[in-house]
Amino acid sequence: MCVRRPAFCLAVAVAVALASPGARAADRGASSGVALQTFEEGRRLFDSGQFAPALKSFEASFSVQPSPNTRLYIARCLRGLGKVASAAAAFRLASREAEDRVAATGEQRYAATGKSAALEAEQLSPRVPLVTLALRGDVPDAAVLSVDNTPLH
Repeated sequence: MCVRRPAFCLAVAVAVALASPGARAADRGASSGVALQTFEEGRRLFDSGQFAPALKSFEASFSVQPSPNTRLYIARCLRGLGKVASAAAAFRLASREAEDRVAATGEQRYAATGKSAALEAEQLSPRVPLVTLALRGDVPDAAVLSVDNTPLH
C-alpha cells in the first residue's frame, strides 16, 4: 500500500511518531523550556520595575505551564500596577494552588510560595476596596459583573 500511496504512509508514520510517549515527553520538555524562558524574562522585567511587560511574560509562561510560582509573580505585577483587588485575588489563588500542589505531589518547594502568597495577600488586604452591590428585582441574564475587565462568576 505504501508503494501506491507514499504520502498517506508518510502521514500515518508522522501521526504515529507524534502519538508516541517519547514525542509527547519531548513536547512537554519543549513547553517547559518555553515556560521557563518566558518566566525568566518576566523576572528580569519585574526586577527592573517594568510591571506591565513582566505581567505579559508571566501570563505567557503560565499559559504554557501553570505554576503557583508564576501565579505569585502575576499577583506581584498586578500589585505593582496598582490593581490591588486583582492582585489580592491572585495572591490568594497562588496560595491555594501552592498548598494543593504540596498536598498532591509532596513538592515542598511550593510550601514557601504558599506562605509568601498568603502573607502578601494579608498585607494587601487593607488596601483592597470592598463594594457591596444590592440589586432589586430580577437580574437580567445578560448582566455581567467584572473587575479589571475580568468577569466575576
